[in-house]
Amino acid sequence: MRYINMLKLRKACSALTITALTIFTSPAVMAEAQFYLLAKPGPVASITGTTRSPQTVYLRWDLVEGELPADISLFRLYRDGAQIGEFPASGTMTEAEIAQLYQGPHQQRRLLERVAALKEEAARDDDVSDFPVSQFAGRIYDRLNSDSDTFWTSFTATQDFNVAAARYRATYDYPGTGTFAYELKAVSNTGTERRVGYAEVDTSQPATVLQNQGFAQVMQSACDEPDFRDHYTVALNWDGPQTGSQADELAHRLFVAGYDLYRSTSNLDASVATAPVRNLANEAAAASADAQGNAQFTGLERVNDVLVLSQPDNTDTAEWLETREDLIKAGLRPGDKRAYYLVARDFSGQLGPTMATIVTVPDMARPPAPWDIRTYLDEATQEAELSFPAINVTSYLERAGDSREICLTDAVEDGVIEFVPEGENCTTFPTTRVHTEIDEYLLYRFESFDAASKFKDSDGDGYPDMTERLSGTQCSPATSDGPFLAARIAPEADELGRVRITDAEPADNKGDIYWYRIAAKSKGGNYSLLTEPVRVNFPDRDLPAAPEVGMTRPERQICDCAINYSGTDTPWQMSVSSALDSSSIRASCQGVDLGLTEKQILSPTDSGDACAIYNYACNDSFPTFTLNTGSGQRQCEVTPTGGNNFCYSGTMSIEPVYCDEPVPFNGGISRTPVTIAIQPPAGSCATLYQRIGGLSTRVGTSCSETDPVLEYTHDQGEFCGYAVAQDGNNNISPVTTIPCLVVADDMAPAPVTPRLTDLLLGSSEATLHWYSPNQPQTVNEVELERTAPAGLAPMRTSVGAQNGGDLQATFTLPPQASSTEEWCARVRSYGLSTDISKPSMSDWSAPVCVTRSTTVPPAWLPWPVAEEIPQGDDLYPQYNQIAASPIRGPLSNGLHIPLTYIELPDGKECARSLSQSGYADSYYEVDGDTWLHLECSKAAAAQVKADIDTSMNFMVFRQTRNSTGQVSELIQVSPLLQFAYWNPVLPDGTENTGKLWLNDPYIWLMADLDQAGGSEIFATVAFVDRAGLISGMEYRYQIVWFDDRHALREWRMSDWTAYSASTGGAE
Repeated sequence: MRYINMLKLRKACSALTITALTIFTSPAVMAEAQFYLLAKPGPVASITGTTRSPQTVYLRWDLVEGELPADISLFRLYRDGAQIGEFPASGTMTEAEIAQLYQGPHQQRRLLERVAALKEEAARDDDVSDFPVSQFAGRIYDRLNSDSDTFWTSFTATQDFNVAAARYRATYDYPGTGTFAYELKAVSNTGTERRVGYAEVDTSQPATVLQNQGFAQVMQSACDEPDFRDHYTVALNWDGPQTGSQADELAHRLFVAGYDLYRSTSNLDASVATAPVRNLANEAAAASADAQGNAQFTGLERVNDVLVLSQPDNTDTAEWLETREDLIKAGLRPGDKRAYYLVARDFSGQLGPTMATIVTVPDMARPPAPWDIRTYLDEATQEAELSFPAINVTSYLERAGDSREICLTDAVEDGVIEFVPEGENCTTFPTTRVHTEIDEYLLYRFESFDAASKFKDSDGDGYPDMTERLSGTQCSPATSDGPFLAARIAPEADELGRVRITDAEPADNKGDIYWYRIAAKSKGGNYSLLTEPVRVNFPDRDLPAAPEVGMTRPERQICDCAINYSGTDTPWQMSVSSALDSSSIRASCQGVDLGLTEKQILSPTDSGDACAIYNYACNDSFPTFTLNTGSGQRQCEVTPTGGNNFCYSGTMSIEPVYCDEPVPFNGGISRTPVTIAIQPPAGSCATLYQRIGGLSTRVGTSCSETDPVLEYTHDQGEFCGYAVAQDGNNNISPVTTIPCLVVADDMAPAPVTPRLTDLLLGSSEATLHWYSPNQPQTVNEVELERTAPAGLAPMRTSVGAQNGGDLQATFTLPPQASSTEEWCARVRSYGLSTDISKPSMSDWSAPVCVTRSTTVPPAWLPWPVAEEIPQGDDLYPQYNQIAASPIRGPLSNGLHIPLTYIELPDGKECARSLSQSGYADSYYEVDGDTWLHLECSKAAAAQVKADIDTSMNFMVFRQTRNSTGQVSELIQVSPLLQFAYWNPVLPDGTENTGKLWLNDPYIWLMADLDQAGGSEIFATVAFVDRAGLISGMEYRYQIVWFDDRHALREWRMSDWTAYSASTGGAE
């Protein structure tokens, strides 16, 4: 036997009155068993009424952990060496013995507490029956001897000393006053005794457990965590006694059965910094208990329903948590301030020292983020102003009252609004709180959208959480504001109820863009989420310089020269075209000027001398001739080639080569297209506008950084316009006017045809309106003709149209010749022309015709008579049930509608019941029919598909009727079903089998396979309702068919069908 005296409590002895804790290992078993014996003097009464109670010694023993060694048959308890009791190692007292434990006035509180706990268990658990109060001992006996719930035995024995005694693990002793030594001995099956516990008790000294430490409210999350787990919850933590000894800590754990929590029934004043001191053990000694055995304390309520068994682990982890639901049930609101008291209850049922702390129910509800943010830039001062509605009860309800259910609230008093999502109930759905009493607004400024969007500042000091988190200061505001916090603004609103914030700092940063975000801070110190980034541009309003504009047009120019040979049998002769400057001709060989004059080179008499020089100076090559063009602006050169008898016979002429080259153009008439080139200032865009009919139309824009020049070629007609430059701040330069020009052929172009807009006929007068473009023109000619009845010559008139625009003309009409006349009008334009025999004119406009009639039209037009849509046979919805299929999806209890019948070719090979196919566990038969799995060859599938599709091209609608007879509107429960869907890939994923299988969610087939003769199978084509049904409702269906032109062809209707989920279908 091994006996170890683990604990000799010196200073703590007077508090615990335990003198020894032993560990004993039975030699008869291999496993080690740890025993303890606790002894404590105290009143017989528990918690209440102890001042009037006699004294006793509570003796409690059991295993610290593990199972009782099998060879121990009983325990013997000795006081000062004399045996005072013998207790079986297993089993329990009888029902009568248990009842006797609770007899007497000093056991009344224990009895009330135990009966209340058993009654509550019976009310809470359907598997536990109720019992008469007089039979409480029988219920305790049943629970102690239950094989299915061993936890109750150990759990209750910890709280109730009498339950431990009923298990033969505790007893009362009445030794009187003095110091007594108790010994617990285990007796083996062979009668051998071994001591397993020892304790000394001085009954003259008061005994209580050591006091716990560190009782306080704790927070479970940081301010930057998104879940805010502390909101509307109370977390409490406490530590064990600071003994410095593991043995002492173990002794404390064995002595303490659990903890009770109490709190004040009313809020403390805001000025109270510490909880009022109370000694609950002393108060309970003279107090009474209620019907549930709970001690009644003035101004306090018990927090825990059952004893808190949690033993402190000396860490920051909370030992006790009250959830939102717990606090709501207790009537506490966020922000409430209460005093909480923690008191330990020892194994004898007596209270220990009282600890107190102040608890404030965390209110971490945010205020709403500002909304409807508007920006305004004062360009005179370059100051940005941001405005938004001031946050208060009224503004928030106006904004959000229509989108959520507002719950009962004291918002008028404290500015707190509670709400639930729209359609939810405030009493059953968790509410959300917002604070509308604002202490200040915070304006944040950023230089990029990326920086603004990533920013988060949980403590409102202007420093990003991402940076502060490295040092753990993200929830500790800095002493000075960070770089991103531009301003703190008091919650003052203007006469329109808006808060206005002015940021003047970026005023000198012309052309910069800043991003702003705003947060609201409630009077309770909570911050709203940041608003979305708002962009503010501080533009540079200095105008760019006007662009430079140049115009060119192509003209025919001499751009080169060439040699032309003619005649081979005439004497040698060389000439230069008169279009070239022959006086400038020079001859050279291999880049060396030969010094010959025009006369020497071109004169027939001197040509022989020139040829001799060529032969001498050029050796085997030919000379090069250089001369100026006629304009004298460029030179051209030619070199004769061999094979042309140079210098021997024939004529060699130097002729000009012409090409079109751009030349400056200053406006006016041009026979060739005109190119307009616009050069904007650096860093800006060029835009060209054309004026047409007094209006400006943008022709083109260039913003290229590499080639900012904008070029536009006008190749026909008139052009008048201007050019501007535009910079990155949308500043537009002064206008550079472009001279008007006309690009025309030898004859002026024909004018554009006017557009006739209206013809109004009166009884004696006709008025025409038309629009004529602003173009080179003289007059517009208008013609009015009676086309029915014919026989009247057209009437014409001319109207001056130099400036174009909206024009009109009036004609006098002859008397009406018939009850109905048709008059038509048209117009054309005449332009400038120098040849009177060939006037320049446009085409006639499209005619506009109007009827003049004496017949009075009817007051209204009758509705056309629509052809009645035929109604087909009635529909008969039927019950449908099929097990879940991995292919076609879950089709459980529901309805289907038979539509038509078809014959399945090669039916025995093509059709199988759904259960035989292996794709469903079971199937349901309706009048012998079975749902089919069709897996056909492509040829057979084509025929079946064609037969099914003849009954398709329909949509299905459904009505619902409830038990009160209320009928819903028709709702669509299918798309337009034009054909049934077949899948080439089999359900098991096999491809290219040459087969197709019917895999349509709405169209199913069923047949009676047992009654099918031969290979012929007649199957029913049915529509399956996939829209979901509600048990107890009635349903009515309407199916509408369409023809090939998508017009209504036929409709069919069903009667009302009741649906029941319990039977699975129609009734």
